[in-house]
Amino acid sequence: MSVSAEEHSINKSHEVENVLFTVDLGVLQEYSEVLQAIFSIPPAGSLPVQGTKENPIDLHGVLKSEMEAFLDWQTHLAWTPVTMGEDKLVALLKISDMWQIHGATKWAMHHIEQLGLSAPRMMQLGLKFHIKKWVADSMSTLLSTPLHNYELLDLEMIGLPVVYVLIRTQSAVIRERKRLATYPPPLDDAYNICTNHNMCCRVWRDVWLKTIARSIIHPRDEIPLKECTGLIERTVFPGMLEHCKVAAITKIILCGNFNAEMVLHGSATAKVLGMHGFAVDD
Repeated sequence: MSVSAEEHSINKSHEVENVLFTVDLGVLQEYSEVLQAIFSIPPAGSLPVQGTKENPIDLHGVLKSEMEAFLDWQTHLAWTPVTMGEDKLVALLKISDMWQIHGATKWAMHHIEQLGLSAPRMMQLGLKFHIKKWVADSMSTLLSTPLHNYELLDLEMIGLPVVYVLIRTQSAVIRERKRLATYPPPLDDAYNICTNHNMCCRVWRDVWLKTIARSIIHPRDEIPLKECTGLIERTVFPGMLEHCKVAAITKIILCGNFNAEMVLHGSATAKVLGMHGFAVDD
């Protein structure tokens, strides 16, 4: 039932897709300064007062499903289960973002994050609603997953600019992996404690090419580069002096040999954030 604004000033009628909604004006104004500004605009000249059943406020750009989602959130009791699915939560996110209702936005974001949506879908939503965390988290997953594992619909959700960054970055990581696998980091000159440094160098090279390189460029189960130092520590190098092995690992850590993947991923994420207007350094 619609209630006239002249009869009860706290109620106003709103028309959305030819459906009439009557809501509490005071509550709406409390939620959003945007709505407060909209509803405070007086009618021009002799035009009738808006917000009555006969002359409802037409909320442009708002779908019926979005208004219903907003009203469901408004009347939801904190101790009751949330029954909204993805569509309704996204509808709530859209209308709360448009009207700058921050409480509804945070609520919708929290429950969307509980749905376990795919990285492409979260990237799409993050870009659409300018949510930096969703974009950054999605990039972390997307960069670590070969693009051929995704369907065409996934790539369409990500968008061509992001796909381009992913292709370039994943190609750069592959090149870096091949370089690391093919060229073992050289050992330093022999220490006084090492009596057969030529043997240590040969064992280091052979085990690297047979074991470490295999894990770095494995076609199905490649190891993250950041875990390679641990792999080297666990790997047995028969005939190599332990002191030489420790010195080699220390040098790898100091030189950052296995940081390339992390650096490339960080640069790619910063590029995507920057091209979509996010602050990269906050």
